[in-house]
Amino acid sequence: MFIRCLGFTCVVLLLVGAAFSQVSYDQLVHHWDYDHSAPLNIKQAGVRERDGITIYDISFSSP
Repeated sequence: MFIRCLGFTCVVLLLVGAAFSQVSYDQLVHHWDYDHSAPLNIKQAGVRERDGITIYDISFSSP
C-alpha cells in the first residue's frame, strides 16, 4: 500500500510541475511576430500536377 501511495504522489507531483511550467499565451503569441512590410522573396522551384491537384514547390525568405 505504501508503494502505491508513493507512486501516486510522484505522478501527481510530476503533473503539477508540468502544468506550472507551461508558457503563457502572451509569450507564445509573440513567436509569430514579424515585419509585415519586409518582402517575402518567394522563389518557385517547380510545379507538378498529381491527381488533379497542382503542387507548387516554393521557398521564401525567413525573418
